Amino acid sequence: MKQGDFEIRGTTLVKYRGDDKTVIVPDGIEVIGESAFFDMGNIVSVILPASVKVIESRAFLCCENLASVNIPYGVEVIAEATFQECSNLNNIFLPDTVTEIQKVAFSGCKSLDSLHISENISEIGEDAFGFISYKNAPWKEKQGNNFPIVGDGVLLAYPKDSENLVIPYGVKHIPAILSDSAREIKSIQIPETVITISPYFLWECLCLEEISVDENNSHYCSIDNVLYSNDRKILDFYPPERTGTVFEIPDTVEVIQQRTFLHTKNLKTIVIPESVKIIGQNIHYSTFREGLQLQFKGQWDGFTLPILNSWKFTKIESFLKCMQSPSFETFMNIRNKYYQLYFALYLYQKSKDERYPQFIFDSIDYTVKFLVAPEQIDLLAQFLECEFFGMEQIDYLLEKAIEQKGENTETVLLLLEYKNQHSGYIAPEEHFKL
Repeated sequence: MKQGDFEIRGTTLVKYRGDDKTVIVPDGIEVIGESAFFDMGNIVSVILPASVKVIESRAFLCCENLASVNIPYGVEVIAEATFQECSNLNNIFLPDTVTEIQKVAFSGCKSLDSLHISENISEIGEDAFGFISYKNAPWKEKQGNNFPIVGDGVLLAYPKDSENLVIPYGVKHIPAILSDSAREIKSIQIPETVITISPYFLWECLCLEEISVDENNSHYCSIDNVLYSNDRKILDFYPPERTGTVFEIPDTVEVIQQRTFLHTKNLKTIVIPESVKIIGQNIHYSTFREGLQLQFKGQWDGFTLPILNSWKFTKIESFLKCMQSPSFETFMNIRNKYYQLYFALYLYQKSKDERYPQFIFDSIDYTVKFLVAPEQIDLLAQFLECEFFGMEQIDYLLEKAIEQKGENTETVLLLLEYKNQHSGYIAPEEHFKL
């Protein structure tokens, strides 16, 4: 093994470039860098020095012949995809300093039969152990087959045919790893000992109807089968199969977690109180299913916002700022043109500020195609009812409605009737010649 096989910067091993089967990492290295051994098919074993404290993501990704690696005492996190697709890895001992195993860390390690999990593990990420055989794992022998608990009260598995899942007393953490078998669950009972529930697990419970939480739990509570934080300030999850078409969020709630209403089956309307300050905290996840209607309480009573496209509703901080401090200036910060139409209509009705119709028509090429679409006839009628547009703009809408492909007769006739009422009769055939 040559010193030149190692690319080292400071105390970080950036890349191994040798062809040895057994790699002995030099003393003094503290960090195994991201992808440092990526796709090194020649390596069978790696010996890390005691100085190593950090192993970054994908460090050993796709080392298909790697059979063993020692994890030094002091390493706290097994990072994302660290050993993913190391199909010959058969033995891993995690020291008690390890507290977290991130997503897909050991996914695809099909030969991993012996696994010692740290007593301090409190978080196991999504699909962290995908495709692993557990038959010889020491924790399996100690914990039994139905509800193996590892580390600091982490539930690692449950019976695959569980429709009514009763989490056993003593479980502190329900991790993302359980999500692969969550689709059949219809009800969950959570004991007082549970401290954390991974959202990834909840998101996969697509048939869930009921959630109940022990009244002595200090972190979570359940109200009418909906999961909240114990202080009722966070709405964590709404069961997709819960009955009822209207749901009114309690006015204690300040945060609605992402994807909370994304897979609801029966729900049609959600009533949101003024107390809500945050809706979804991750721009990559939507919160609401397309087709839902949001109704707002307080100063926005009577305002209804449809979810037109769930993924267009992910960046919604600007909506909330506008609702909490309604003005033309906060309205201008709403970048989604579809939703601007609904806000502009409501705010114009309240203030008659001519800047709202002007702003909408300044972006007419983007918004009018949506506004004159046949499925938006009700919205267009509301704009006409409050006389949002002048006659010149009505003519422009007529032209766009006639040009638009598909069956658009109802929109054209609505606009013609409006023009007839405000400027005299115009023969429909004249407009259809445009």
